[in-house]
Amino acid sequence: MPASGSDTQSPWPPIPQLVLSLLVLTVVGALVFGVVSAGGAFGAFNPTWEGTSELRTGVPHGAESEVQLSMVGYATETPSDTVVIILSPDQPYSPSEIAQIQQFLFDGGTVVVADSFGSHANPLLDDLGASARLDGAVLRDEIEYAAGPTFPIATNVTSHPYTDGVDELTLNYGTAVRPGTADVLAQTSSFAYLDQTGSGNLTDTDELGPHAVVTVESIGSGQVVTVSDP
Repeated sequence: MPASGSDTQSPWPPIPQLVLSLLVLTVVGALVFGVVSAGGAFGAFNPTWEGTSELRTGVPHGAESEVQLSMVGYATETPSDTVVIILSPDQPYSPSEIAQIQQFLFDGGTVVVADSFGSHANPLLDDLGASARLDGAVLRDEIEYAAGPTFPIATNVTSHPYTDGVDELTLNYGTAVRPGTADVLAQTSSFAYLDQTGSGNLTDTDELGPHAVVTVESIGSGQVVTVSDP
């Protein structure tokens, strides 16, 4: 992305709000998915492990996709058939943009906020009226893990339409969700802990799990899903 103030005309939105612009995938109605960088982390055309090209092209049922480089999707898509996925927002949303998302929620839309250590996700959740918050400390599990303790496996998955067919989730250097009044959809084993001191080891101040990693709560006629790893 060109630097701010560059003379080159940027192809991206002047105030990119998501790590990804808006990608609309029609599934019955539409799935709205954010993209700012096409090839960087979480990029819609990045085929590596940190990209989201498989998400863009892998939605089932023959979904069609269209990349949008603005927030127009919030107003033009049918909210009840639309999911907005916000991955690690790198800038705060303006009051007018918050109002757009709030209206989308109250009209029946679903917003997924996925982040771990960024500074803008929790303020966004607060502005949207959600009670869930991201803790911000590294989530570790010395027993139930994939490549290592910072790749904890959430084996406790609640039966829900959003978790249909899901038995477990593996995080990659993520955190936990403090649910508030939200319903927990997935949580770690009882051996997981939040490394509050950053020591890389379980200390007396670290609380053992289980810890929530995915929650859902109703806002208006819509829902907010919070995920602790983008």
